[in-house]
Amino acid sequence: MQRIRLQVAERDCCAQPVEPLTTDTAKLLGRIGGLVAGGTTYIPGGLAWGWRTLSAIPPFSEGVSATEADQKNIRKYVVLMTDGDNTVHKLPGNPKHTSKGNASQAADKLTLELCDRIKADQITIFSIAFKVTSGNTRRMLSSCASSGGNYYDADDPAQLSAAFNAIGAKVAAVRLSQ
Repeated sequence: MQRIRLQVAERDCCAQPVEPLTTDTAKLLGRIGGLVAGGTTYIPGGLAWGWRTLSAIPPFSEGVSATEADQKNIRKYVVLMTDGDNTVHKLPGNPKHTSKGNASQAADKLTLELCDRIKADQITIFSIAFKVTSGNTRRMLSSCASSGGNYYDADDPAQLSAAFNAIGAKVAAVRLSQ
């Protein structure tokens, strides 16, 4: 039984290639429409790739460095949303993921470390817990957000929509005040 679960976690956990930063809405909506949930969650993987897309460091070059962002008054944002707890973690030095042992604790710790590094890179993090029931995961997401006002807990689609609208309003307010 454990062996089957591990095989599923390894297969489902590895995502499709990341889409570089773009203003092509149709392309993004097409990619989003093609996403399929796999039943496992590994927040650090998506968070790390989101951070990479905002940088000017390969494999992506569409973003800007923290220095350039500061010089040009560019603000960077990450919106981290999950509908579940970390259920797998990556094995050090190995491309595979596992659901053995303390997968959630190890992945939660890495998530928080990544959030600290992202925030230190002058990137604002908004986090959303969508239908998340675990208090530990909610606390982790709240700690990950740049401030208490940047964390949202949504229990239904209407609250999720309200969270994204609030985030959009905060980002727009910053742009208008610049």
